[in-house]
Amino acid sequence: MLRLEGLAAGYGAASTVSDISLQVAPGEVFCLLGGSGSGKTTLLRCIAGFLPVQRGQILLAGEDVTRRAAHQRDVTTLFQSYALFPHMNVAENVAFGLRRRGMRGAEAAARVSEMLTLVRLAGFEGRRIAELSGGQQQRVALARCLAPRPRLLLLDEPLSALDPELRAATRNDLVALLRAQGMTSVLVTHDRGEALAVADRIGLLQSGRLVQTDTPEALFERPVNSAVAGFLGDVVLLDAVVRASGTATELQLSGGMALAAASDHAPGARVILALRPERLRLGVASGINTLAGHVTALTYAGASVEIDIALPDGAALRVVHPADRARPVPGELVRVGWTQAAAMVLAS
Repeated sequence: MLRLEGLAAGYGAASTVSDISLQVAPGEVFCLLGGSGSGKTTLLRCIAGFLPVQRGQILLAGEDVTRRAAHQRDVTTLFQSYALFPHMNVAENVAFGLRRRGMRGAEAAARVSEMLTLVRLAGFEGRRIAELSGGQQQRVALARCLAPRPRLLLLDEPLSALDPELRAATRNDLVALLRAQGMTSVLVTHDRGEALAVADRIGLLQSGRLVQTDTPEALFERPVNSAVAGFLGDVVLLDAVVRASGTATELQLSGGMALAAASDHAPGARVILALRPERLRLGVASGINTLAGHVTALTYAGASVEIDIALPDGAALRVVHPADRARPVPGELVRVGWTQAAAMVLAS
């Protein structure tokens, strides 16, 4: 449904995003994920037609729309601020895009009613925007975007204005609605948890470049580098050297400890062993994938306790340990272990 080919764009002569190529399938919920300044909003504005392209192409359902104005692209955008009209009631806001396309009367009224039922706001037609909660305003904005039945829906940080307790429920409702409608969507967010929860696939942007595109699980479990691994969650990074390769690659840490992990790196290669703190376990017996160190700090986090451990070579580990289990005390010597599948071996 959407294809970007070698896209570059920015403000003035400088390029904020460069060499962006990706494809979004019909009905797919695709997420552009990145930190502040990564270029995700710039890219969304290009797709919407709000920002000119410096190089490359934008194709929508096979048609080149690179030079078309925003209103000629059959794309709608759900803005972070919702951009609702305060002088209009709910029904008038939802009907706004329909009127722009020439739909009026009974046909428009029927579509408005259909959309408000879809977002569970039937009966709110006459309400003023100021009378609605933040979650209700978000659903009105979504109904307005869906009413014209665009080929592509763009969502710019759609949940960021909501209170934390509303976000999870609204997120689940949003995804269920998009999937039920078969709506091709591109969602922009800096929230990794949100991206992992809602997307069919994620494109991770760093410094204006698309560094990895994959399913949420593959992105989390098989990052291409340590920067991607760190952006997607807490990660322990240990420098290592490949000593032997095969079914289980043998790694040697700087302190001389030998470990095993799945890897295709050649012997002699310097690599980074990446471990998720929630995949590490305390109190394991000595074995191939175990390390010993002294506890330096414990941080209570409700359901879990984060335990920091110093290794003999100066490296550090962090273990996420269930709060309802016995825990060590600062200064105590502990052993930490993990399965071979939990280890990620990345290029140094």
